[in-house]
Amino acid sequence: MSAGARVEVVKQISLYTTLGESNRSGDAKRSLNQLFGIAIGRVPWLGLRADAHYSKFNSSFGGGTYRAVSLSRSFGDGFRVEVLGGNQSIFSTQAGNQSARFLTSTVETSLGARFFLQGGLTFYRGQLQNYNQWNTTLGYRFDTLERRK
Repeated sequence: MSAGARVEVVKQISLYTTLGESNRSGDAKRSLNQLFGIAIGRVPWLGLRADAHYSKFNSSFGGGTYRAVSLSRSFGDGFRVEVLGGNQSIFSTQAGNQSARFLTSTVETSLGARFFLQGGLTFYRGQLQNYNQWNTTLGYRFDTLERRK
């Protein structure tokens, strides 16, 4: 079972949370997941959207935390840029204790009413893995607002 809430405390600033618990037969204990965050719809003078969140989980196989901050900006309806950075830590009897830092950037643009082009670059630095990754997507939107008019 899980539940969440999002509350706009003042204009353009929202707090949100999600709490969840699960139990599978055979597990030694229940799994508990928690997420807390704050979103700022428009950072003054910069025109950016900001989001910061903290997540924690605890289950029968281990536990961990995840912290991330993202900044994004939309230029009209057709172009968006986002940067996401953070760290994660996992504590497990099977996999040991691991931590990592990451930084991801994404750029997306519309190509007409239905198609979009998206590209991104990720830098990941951890105890077991270190890598750089890029991705490119040419996508098709099946449902657009234009059809609803």
